Amino acid sequence: MEIDESDDICVPEGDATATLQVLLHPLVVLNISDHLMRTRVSEEALLHEPVFGVIYGKQINRQVELLNSYALRLTSRGTIDIDLFNRQKASFARNFEQYEILGWYAIASSPSQQLLDMHNELRELVESPILLLISTETEDVEIKAYETHYAVKNDKALVRFLKTSHRIVSDEAERIGVDHVAQSSVQQISDRSQVETQLTSHYDAISMLSERLEYIHNFLIAVKEGKLSASRKLIREISSLCSQLPISNSGDLSNALIQEMVDCKLVAGLSNATKAAHTIIQVSIFTSHDTLYYIRETPSV
Repeated sequence: MEIDESDDICVPEGDATATLQVLLHPLVVLNISDHLMRTRVSEEALLHEPVFGVIYGKQINRQVELLNSYALRLTSRGTIDIDLFNRQKASFARNFEQYEILGWYAIASSPSQQLLDMHNELRELVESPILLLISTETEDVEIKAYETHYAVKNDKALVRFLKTSHRIVSDEAERIGVDHVAQSSVQQISDRSQVETQLTSHYDAISMLSERLEYIHNFLIAVKEGKLSASRKLIREISSLCSQLPISNSGDLSNALIQEMVDCKLVAGLSNATKAAHTIIQVSIFTSHDTLYYIRETPSV
């Protein structure tokens, strides 16, 4: 059960300054979102199982880069499943040797005593882990990052959460992946196919280019007929722009377009042939079954 942030769980604002620079990659957020959705549609949602997992990444001095993650679960005793943790850790190490465990994630709006207990349990496996909290209580997903803070209170060692700032970063491959996921999610609520959506965007871009070229063409005709005047600088800019356009009547371009059209038709033909062959096989199977049934049921003369 979640409780409000207190001095025993979080460091009060102003008492300490966070020194970590947390860089969060989109893949971590996508993995957490996938874990949350799988949990909600499974039987674990009825058992109110917490959604949490381990975060991998790289650390250079005080800069922490969170790159990937995987899900964990609790045992029947309410503790972290160490066997699953070790199996996942070994599997992850074979594929990402340069990554190390930097922290863990959970779905919550704020730190709680339960999260602090899980954090202390994870500290036995990872030194000074980072906690990444994702709140889904509102439409706008809120992400918070906390580093482990050690203090002494009444001659007792105290472990608390210290809120730190974070920044979402991505490379070119991740941006392409996120864009693909976003388009796929929009596609699921749309009646148009993915091919139609992609071709529509290309068609709109070509239509806009054609419209702008038509404006330039009409302007040059008006200048040639003396209806409009144009500076030499503008004419040179138009000439430079036109020189960058591909020559549509080029033999190489025509051959490339024809080859692409032939390839597309060939792929479509092979697809239709495969479907036809599959249909013939299914019909032959059903026919052979009916024939055997007829032979078995027909009395011998």
